[in-house]
Amino acid sequence: MLKESVKTWLHSDVEILVIIDEDDDKSKYEQIPNIRLYRSRRHGYQNLHEYYNRLASKAQGDWLMLGNDDAYMMTENWPDLITQDPKYPQVLNVWNEQDNLFPLISRAWYEATGHYSQNTHADSWVQQTAELIGASTYVPGIKIKHLGEELSDETHQEVRSVVGQSSEAYRRMTEERKEDARKINEYIERRGLKNESNN
Repeated sequence: MLKESVKTWLHSDVEILVIIDEDDDKSKYEQIPNIRLYRSRRHGYQNLHEYYNRLASKAQGDWLMLGNDDAYMMTENWPDLITQDPKYPQVLNVWNEQDNLFPLISRAWYEATGHYSQNTHADSWVQQTAELIGASTYVPGIKIKHLGEELSDETHQEVRSVVGQSSEAYRRMTEERKEDARKINEYIERRGLKNESNN
């Protein structure tokens, strides 16, 4: 599934980072072209954010975006539609105007917080933090197909179970999201930044 997914995201301005557990068969992934592969000790789905944060620390691009092996980019040359300033701490939403399932955080956002997320609900973490300070922009015209609920294999059943079990822990981390928002506001103020690209 990953190989087919990767093909849909390819673009000269995009780097695709993949992380696997130490006990995964590395050779299976080494055959996939156009990815940078990393290995990690096993964190499990209850600590999915640990994988995202590791990849965020390795990424070199201006924008950092969540992705899954069951997600397929349906819009050709999609990065050309992203014109916002990555030097300003902000979040882009390409999913729909209500839910940010595959959020992009700017390089400045990552620099301000030092992570992508502090909870396995990484998309919600980013979306709700951005909403606290009005730092989210919807970018229309980009379509992603997410198989998600259509799949019922063992992996996806485990993911759904973990999502349900971890929801309460996520809700209890309101103060941590507020702290991220505070760091971002401080970053903006310290540098005297203005978001010129957010229309």
